[in-house]
Amino acid sequence: MANFGWMRKRLLGLAVGTTLTVLTVVAYLAGWLAPLERIYLDYNFKHFNKLDADPRIVMIDINDLALERIERWPWPRDYQADLVDVLSESGAAAILLDLVYSEPTRPTFDDARAEPASRRRASDEILTDPGYDSVEDQCIPMTSAVQGDVELADAIRSAGNVYVAMFFGLEPPAYDLGRIRRSARALLDENPDVDVITFGNAIGPHDPSRTLLYYAHARMDRLLRQDFGLTAEDIAERLNMNIDEVRVHISRVKEVAARYLVRHYLKDHPDADKEEVFGALLPGVPVTLQSPDQKDLEIAYYAALAGRYGFAHELPASPALDGVIPNGSQPTLPIYEIAREAKQVGFVSFDKEADGVVRHIPLLARTDGHVVMQIAFALATDVLDIDTQDVRVEDERTLVLHDHAGAATWHIPLAADGTMMLNWHVPEHPVSGGPPNWYQSFTHVPVAYVWEVAHNRRTIHQNNKRLGVLLGQAVQLMLRGADAAWNDYAERVNRENQLRRRVARRHADPAAQKELEQLLAATQPVEQQALANLERSYGEIAGLEPESEDEAKLFAHVRELYSRLIGDDGIKQIEQHNRDLEARIAERLAALKEKLDGKLCFVGHTASAQADMVNTPVYDNMPGVMAHANLVNTLLENRVPRTASRAANVALILVTGLLITALASSRGPWVTLISVLVLTTATGAISSLIIWPRYIVNVAALIPIVSTFVIWALITLYRQLTEMRHRRSLTRELSRNTSPAIAAQITEQIENFELKPRPADVTCYFSDLQGFTNISERLGVERTTAILNSYLGAMGEVLIEYRAFNKFMGDGIFAFFNAPIWPVEDHARIGCEAALVTLAKLDALKRSAGNGFAAELGSLWMRIGLHTGPVFVGYFGSENQTDYTCIGDTVNLAARLESANKAFGTQVLVSGAAREAAGDGYAFRTLGALQVAGKAQAVPVFELLGRTPEVSSDRLEYAARFAEAVEAFQQQRWDVARTRFQACGAARPQDAAVGLYLSAVEQFSEAAPPTGWNQAIELRTK
Repeated sequence: MANFGWMRKRLLGLAVGTTLTVLTVVAYLAGWLAPLERIYLDYNFKHFNKLDADPRIVMIDINDLALERIERWPWPRDYQADLVDVLSESGAAAILLDLVYSEPTRPTFDDARAEPASRRRASDEILTDPGYDSVEDQCIPMTSAVQGDVELADAIRSAGNVYVAMFFGLEPPAYDLGRIRRSARALLDENPDVDVITFGNAIGPHDPSRTLLYYAHARMDRLLRQDFGLTAEDIAERLNMNIDEVRVHISRVKEVAARYLVRHYLKDHPDADKEEVFGALLPGVPVTLQSPDQKDLEIAYYAALAGRYGFAHELPASPALDGVIPNGSQPTLPIYEIAREAKQVGFVSFDKEADGVVRHIPLLARTDGHVVMQIAFALATDVLDIDTQDVRVEDERTLVLHDHAGAATWHIPLAADGTMMLNWHVPEHPVSGGPPNWYQSFTHVPVAYVWEVAHNRRTIHQNNKRLGVLLGQAVQLMLRGADAAWNDYAERVNRENQLRRRVARRHADPAAQKELEQLLAATQPVEQQALANLERSYGEIAGLEPESEDEAKLFAHVRELYSRLIGDDGIKQIEQHNRDLEARIAERLAALKEKLDGKLCFVGHTASAQADMVNTPVYDNMPGVMAHANLVNTLLENRVPRTASRAANVALILVTGLLITALASSRGPWVTLISVLVLTTATGAISSLIIWPRYIVNVAALIPIVSTFVIWALITLYRQLTEMRHRRSLTRELSRNTSPAIAAQITEQIENFELKPRPADVTCYFSDLQGFTNISERLGVERTTAILNSYLGAMGEVLIEYRAFNKFMGDGIFAFFNAPIWPVEDHARIGCEAALVTLAKLDALKRSAGNGFAAELGSLWMRIGLHTGPVFVGYFGSENQTDYTCIGDTVNLAARLESANKAFGTQVLVSGAAREAAGDGYAFRTLGALQVAGKAQAVPVFELLGRTPEVSSDRLEYAARFAEAVEAFQQQRWDVARTRFQACGAARPQDAAVGLYLSAVEQFSEAAPPTGWNQAIELRTK
């Protein structure tokens, strides 16, 4: 019968564990445990990732400093063109611009007189023009338009290795809005009167809740494709729809229809301009009308041009990619001038996961019928020479890539949403010594460091413009009255100013250089002649007084021009300054060449106000451009992470769960807990230290780790409620004699420990409250009980925390550390620490006391005695009452030390044995030798001052002086001892130990101590 009961309990335990294991498998397959998978994946990335950083990757950071020193964002695009030029000139192998160029910008004007206020730079390097305003009315208006978009496009074309961004909303692989629109158009073109049910069944997979919306849009779209000029009222009447419903959707449908019409028209008429498109799609409507329909067509026209170049590198629309890669909705491309010149246009869209962390990024997406690449993936395919026209799909969701030479292959598993898991470079030795920071990943170059080259070039250009203004004034002075000659000169100078900008760039064409040289050859002689004329005029008016107001203005103008151009060596100063700037440019370019030559430069925002900060498994608040860098690094290193198969994870859950079930059902709780710890540690170690670093496979190890603990806990709980009743009964019996915590520990160890008294070295702790008896008599029973319970409860918590056996004796406490069943290796140190913490706890209790107890608690003063030595520990007592405690001389001496605090005026007295065993972490005051009542031998005693780093230098210095006085006392140098103790008393009049020793000095001065004196202070009372 007993065997049957034992078997029944075991079988029930097996049933509980098996059921929990199966439920864990079900929850895993249902996706309910995905958060645990993500937590463990992030843990592996952060702590066990071994991905190196490719040295070719360099981040060009548009940081907060750049926005302060250069200009607030958005920067003019000619500035960005300068940035591309410098990067290219520095040898960058590729430039990825994680920036948006979806809208054209207005031209600005490069005025020869001054830089516009919004473009001006405050710098010592720009030669200012003092007094410029005084002759501003005579400055020639030499201006030229700055086409920022064109200059940026020229810079991108000249570099030849720039990747620019498009973006769109990401939709699941199954949701292909472009396919739905194509199916809907084909269906309605064939059968305009199709009903909504047939329509929904025919357009293919989609969200059924959107069928009515798609149906309404498709019918409106069909009419607009036939006549784009229809109004909302026209459409409502023809389709018999509610006019308000049409007005809600008309703007979106017009936009979609306009893109369709323009794209197809340009397909048949690729060279058509905007006006031709307007005329074809809005016949009879004047081009100058500027109607909303024309605006829709204009947007669609430029979008079509952008798409012509933005989708130029699209991949073949392989059927194998259907349902595998995500879909992009409402694509926004860079303006066509920039898209045309870029090496590739790639999308930068990626989404966060449910917990707000970016772990995956799409490589490919389908948008508007095109299969396009992520921008970093596009860059990587060029660097690695990947054949993008031969992208295969294996095992349903694994992209297989290879290079053109067939020498390398990449297998990239995709998640259900068509995204690839990113691998993250984590620096092995963070510079700060703390957790890794994204700035320590890869090489970072602040954009301001690069911009200095462009800034100095602009400064040179500015200086030349200012010089040109002054020379123009000199020419104007010389050509007074010769309007034709002046106009000819001004026209040439304006053209020069325009060409200088182009020639200053690396992508200037030879024709512009040649034209500039020709213009300079024509204008420089005129300017030299004007300078000679200015010098001659200055000499002629020397010493002359003007005869009229106009002549006075002329004289002033001549003198001012002479001073700026000739008298103060103005031209030479500007030319010398420009030469200095050229030298600095060359120096900075050489430094940049070392940093950027052959590198892959990722330009993006890291400024706190501009960057699209994202959370990742490794870094919080990381700039989004870093995700692109990590994608390229993943492919360059060909270390694409993946998750273990569902079958492998299920097998791991079953094996660990059933193994722990068998152990927990047949073995004790501690044995099985150790088994759980060993099994889970092994599971985690193998998955994180072997499988992850070597194969980059994330095993869902946290799920079986958590499940095994749950299974162990529940089976153990079940057994505690059934077969462990005997132990619980024994625990209750022991709890009558000791605390529940100790009773539980004794019960668990009862088979391994002898509970009869046995020798041990312990540290004994005695404490008492001074004057508590008088307080209790005054307060009465109830208030005394409340105060005492509060005090003893607080002290008991501290002592139990430090693993002491304790018992209360009225307001006194006796405790000891290092019982055999609860060992404490450094028990003397722990005793000292417990003494300090209990004192601090009493102070905290006083501070937190309410009005009812504040006065009483505030007057409490606790004394503590500590002694370390041998005792007997075990159960002592009669048949009816036992207690687990210790006895021996060590206990008695600790009690005497507690009482001796009264004589020395101290709070904590520590014996020499305890002081020596406690080590160097605490500061003590030497109090000499003490002979307590009932003891023949003197004991070295010390006052515990506190933890060494926390004790003030004043207290330490006083303790040292007191020790010197004690030393003189023990050497029987009574006069010296008296002097030193009196000095101590003067420093601290309240120190009772001083008075104690002075009394002894006086006693021994009158009658010398007996022969063989033990140098001790004798206390005759306990």
